[in-house]
Amino acid sequence: MDASRDDAFFLDLDGTLIDTTPTPDGARVSARVRAVLQRLGRATRGATMIVSGRAIATLDAMLRVRMPAAGQHGAEMRFLNPALDNVRVGLADFPAILAACEAIRDRHPGTLLEVKDPAVALHLPAGTPAFLRMFGEMRALAAAQGGRVACVVAHNVVELRPASVHKGRAVEGASLFRPFAGRRPIFIGNDMPDIDGFRAATARGGYGVAVGAPLEGARYRLDGPGDVLDALEAVAGAA
Repeated sequence: MDASRDDAFFLDLDGTLIDTTPTPDGARVSARVRAVLQRLGRATRGATMIVSGRAIATLDAMLRVRMPAAGQHGAEMRFLNPALDNVRVGLADFPAILAACEAIRDRHPGTLLEVKDPAVALHLPAGTPAFLRMFGEMRALAAAQGGRVACVVAHNVVELRPASVHKGRAVEGASLFRPFAGRRPIFIGNDMPDIDGFRAATARGGYGVAVGAPLEGARYRLDGPGDVLDALEAVAGAA
């Protein structure tokens, strides 16, 4: 991975900086992750952003490091700039979409419902017949919304979010403002939603890094979160 402190870093959390867990509440952030993020943030003069499917409030509680963040795939954006904080995309009929997702959950015992607003996620072990049925129902629900809602699949989860929102848009938006503007963007992620981030970074002269399995649009690949932290520590420590 070719990177320096003059680049801008966009980092997924689950499966990228920390290990993926069967349920979202089971995830843990180590002291090393917090230390690396703080060092990298200082080294890049603030051009380090977490880009996650989790809500920003959840990221703050987990990381205990207040930093630029794009939550819910970019439906929420925080730049640590008072004029730009609390940027948010919503869905006017979110209560109805949530109710429909609750009905899908109830039809598939063992499914965990995660409410973010405007995103809603259903968690169930991938590859099982129940997961495939649940995915089909969530995809049909998204289609019924006339293109306003997208259905996204990741590890053990199917999520509905506003169709106008994805991780690539988060990179595009951040790249308009300091300290991200004018820097080469590097997006590091481990799952299908991160492909949009890879594409946006590549379109701006940067690149993507896949963690774990190879992913479309990534120039480099790292084996796991430990390797990601090693690479970021090297960037932060370089002269």
